[in-house]
Amino acid sequence: MATKPLEIEIKNLFVKAGKTTILNGLFLKVKKGEFITLLGRNGSGKTTVFKSILGIIKPFSGSVIISGTAMTGAAVRAMRLKTGYVPQYFSSENDFPITALDVIAMGKNKKQAIKWAGEMKLGAVVHKPFGALSGGEKQKVLLAMALSREPEILLLDEPNLNLDMKAYGDFMALVEKMKASLNLTVIHATHLAGHIPKSCKRIVVVKGGRIIMDGPKDTILKTKNSGEIIYG
Repeated sequence: MATKPLEIEIKNLFVKAGKTTILNGLFLKVKKGEFITLLGRNGSGKTTVFKSILGIIKPFSGSVIISGTAMTGAAVRAMRLKTGYVPQYFSSENDFPITALDVIAMGKNKKQAIKWAGEMKLGAVVHKPFGALSGGEKQKVLLAMALSREPEILLLDEPNLNLDMKAYGDFMALVEKMKASLNLTVIHATHLAGHIPKSCKRIVVVKGGRIIMDGPKDTILKTKNSGEIIYG
């Protein structure tokens, strides 16, 4: 039987924390090989979308469907093996005995960790404590960890945090190279409209736990009063 093309479909998703609604009837569909950006102010629900895809958060109602399969139980565990996730934060004290290679190996195994450390050109820092690395080095380590899972989906949650523009540009160039070579489906989240990667062709604007705009990058960014719509 032929495998269904990988597609992410979120249907009428509600996520609550106590009495607070974080995602409010959210719908989203992402096709295999797409590179999209979730754009919205802090607290708009972007990270919760990622945690819902990963099955970390159980929705109040609605569903996440990947390749035609609802993400519950064993399906969540199986999909996590196909998903690489670069979180906003992964911190440790400078002298805590966890090396860059240890962090990369969390993604799968030591052999794959060594391979991806090489791909990311991390040889000079691979045995240093993770907490002692620069912001750019940490992001490359986390990307190597995500890619060591040999994923089909790559989730990037605010990768611009703690990076200057050059380091962020270098990081995203690396992501774009890996996307092309591995045919990854990439969902990138940011609160900064000026940080949309070149390869991203579609922007999905999240506000108040809903998607309020969804379309080609140039169309969204050139919409009259787009700043007020997104951040107001």
